[in-house]
Amino acid sequence: ASKRRLRSPPEAESVAVCIVGLARTLGEPKVFQSIRQNLTDLGRGVTTSFFYVMDLQGRPWAEYGAALAVLPPAALSLGDGEAWGQPETCQGTRTCGVQFHRLQSCLRLVEAAETQRGRRFDWLIRTRTDLRWRAPIGDLSSLNRDVVHTFMREGRGDPTDFFGIVPRKHAEAYFGISCPSQEQLNRVRCAGKWDKKGIV
Repeated sequence: ASKRRLRSPPEAESVAVCIVGLARTLGEPKVFQSIRQNLTDLGRGVTTSFFYVMDLQGRPWAEYGAALAVLPPAALSLGDGEAWGQPETCQGTRTCGVQFHRLQSCLRLVEAAETQRGRRFDWLIRTRTDLRWRAPIGDLSSLNRDVVHTFMREGRGDPTDFFGIVPRKHAEAYFGISCPSQEQLNRVRCAGKWDKKGIV
């Protein structure tokens, strides 16, 4: 009788969540509990790991102990924005350069974790430290893997810094972003007015 070759079940997908920025209100239960409730149930068997690149703004570490207990870090970098080198000075605004630098730093943390675990993550999610999630992302298997899912500024051509849901193959394009050229600045400025609902 012929023997049937048994197939190993596919590995469950894994997600790296980058929590980046000034620490702000991450220590408030309504913020970190909303992240736990809405960013950890992303599909059957999906595992979630949290990576932090934060500036505590001189606040005591203990202020964020409860948040880190609920959302345990796979890796964490604390600093004033220059812990992983000097941010670029973007033309027209310093804020963009610092934000880009933090995103790049989080991607480096994720890559180091991937090397250690011997496998890449399937998705990366970017979120703010002060964003209160009011609904779950849902099952990631329902999302298109060929595009980045984000929220665009109203009346502007650039995305907000609220969140991004990024297939791993696009991680370098999203998290490895650098300062725009003068030509790009002339077309779309890295600034704008936006509704801060949901930011606490």
